[in-house]
Amino acid sequence: MLITIHPHAKTRMAQRGICLDQIKKVVTYGRKKHIRKAAVFFLGTKELRYFRIMDPDLELALRDSKNIHVVIEDSCVKTVYRNANPNLKEHAWYG
Repeated sequence: MLITIHPHAKTRMAQRGICLDQIKKVVTYGRKKHIRKAAVFFLGTKELRYFRIMDPDLELALRDSKNIHVVIEDSCVKTVYRNANPNLKEHAWYG
């Protein structure tokens, strides 16, 4: 899947210390939920617990991406943020 990064997302990545490699990990191994027209990917404790059992080496590689949310619409990363709450709801910021 080819993903482009929106300028807003690049700014947020720089502000929040999130790199492209972490975004790729979240999109590849994280949980996915559709909210309106976007897909929100999240890599949390549940996923890390699963990989700890199935592939401990992969779990170690994914730890730096824990609690990162990636919002993608039309194959473009719109924003990224960290939030320990995996309760993915429709937010006022997305319209």
